[in-house]
Amino acid sequence: MKKIGWMWLAGLAFASSVQAQKIEEVLQSVEQNNKELQAVFHSTEAAKMDSFEEFLKSFQSARMAGFTNINIDLMSGIPGQTLESWKNTLKKVTMLKPEHISAYSLIIEEGTPFWNRFGEGKCACGYTGPALPDEDTENKIYRFTRKFLQEQGFERYEISNYAKPGKECRHNIGYWTEVAYLGLGLGASSYMEGCRFTNEKDLDKYLALDFGEEDPEKRETALRKLWGQIEELSQAQRMEEFMFLGLRMLKGVSDVDFVRLFGVKMETVYGDVIRRLTANGLLKKEENNLALTEWGMDVSNFVLTCSSWWRPGRRGFPSPGPTPPSPSTTACGSGWGTSWCTA
Repeated sequence: MKKIGWMWLAGLAFASSVQAQKIEEVLQSVEQNNKELQAVFHSTEAAKMDSFEEFLKSFQSARMAGFTNINIDLMSGIPGQTLESWKNTLKKVTMLKPEHISAYSLIIEEGTPFWNRFGEGKCACGYTGPALPDEDTENKIYRFTRKFLQEQGFERYEISNYAKPGKECRHNIGYWTEVAYLGLGLGASSYMEGCRFTNEKDLDKYLALDFGEEDPEKRETALRKLWGQIEELSQAQRMEEFMFLGLRMLKGVSDVDFVRLFGVKMETVYGDVIRRLTANGLLKKEENNLALTEWGMDVSNFVLTCSSWWRPGRRGFPSPGPTPPSPSTTACGSGWGTSWCTA
């Protein structure tokens, strides 16, 4: 999306004409001038905005095409960012009056250019650009985001997602609540009846598939070629994902839904984990829902990244058990690693 040309506008018009429900714009910062840094961010073919001006044109084009539900993706914790520059980004973005804002904190993955420059295994590669914000700044950014967006009328419904009333992202909520979805088209992913599969990614092979065969066996063969290898999740894997994905939402996970999906109560499967995390002030029970407390949200990675806790069949915590960080410790929701996890 280097330029806002006629193809982009035509695509917007088409999407609007078929009543697409939502469009998403990606903005890293309104103040990103470091070219070396941009090269790292844009090292993939993902469509990113090179400047706030390009982003603004894209946003305005979407409005002109008739979209009334627009999300803006923001990234905090990037090199050179300060609390003041983040405040400036949020203020400029909210002036556009989007319906939804996703505010993510940068996570540095091993094997990426960012890992080489900023990760644990950083190399002496001659990088002289801006440094990552320190932990205290990240914490202030996290807390300011929550407070400021709430003041602007956005409701936080998930760790990193904020929406105007009634504009929550149904697409993502489906991922977090075990809703089946069918992906259509080249390389599209699906999840149905506990199975994951992805459509053929090679365009020539995709176009060569023939689904018009009257013979059911030939049609079945074409579908198998389309879907490739199907990953069938066990019930234990589905339970695990239901818990650590669903707990990302402020409303948490529903015991009613758990029983409906798996035929057993959450307490039966996760009683020891629930009692321990509740006693430590990280989880709370509200009628039939189990959710993170406000502190639990602040240290969510402590709860959610330790996926072995949510593995059915586990019987309690090894003695003496993992100790959660103190509520007085300075940290942000995405800043906690796995150092407190016990496998």
